[in-house]
Amino acid sequence: MRVGQEERKIAWVGWRKVCIAVEVGGLGIKDVRKFNIALLAKWKWRLGMEEVRVWRELIESRYGFWRDMNESSIARKNSTWWKDLCKACDARNNDNWFDNNVK
Repeated sequence: MRVGQEERKIAWVGWRKVCIAVEVGGLGIKDVRKFNIALLAKWKWRLGMEEVRVWRELIESRYGFWRDMNESSIARKNSTWWKDLCKACDARNNDNWFDNNVK
């Protein structure tokens, strides 16, 4: 190996340990997948709560009613954002956690 050149090394720490809080022995880094699901769920929440908004009317005219969203209703022409939103809140993938916890 040449001077100044780094070799690839194996990461010996699992991602779950990296995402644990510092106080418990982890590195305190956010789990990006869970954080993304939380942000997508916030969009679904806003679709349900903000009734009189132009952006909501636009979304519903393009994709349909937000309560009917699930992974099986995804069309090929839909945006990546909408597809991810449907997958994140779909009952088959996450035990219907969103609908079970929203009252």
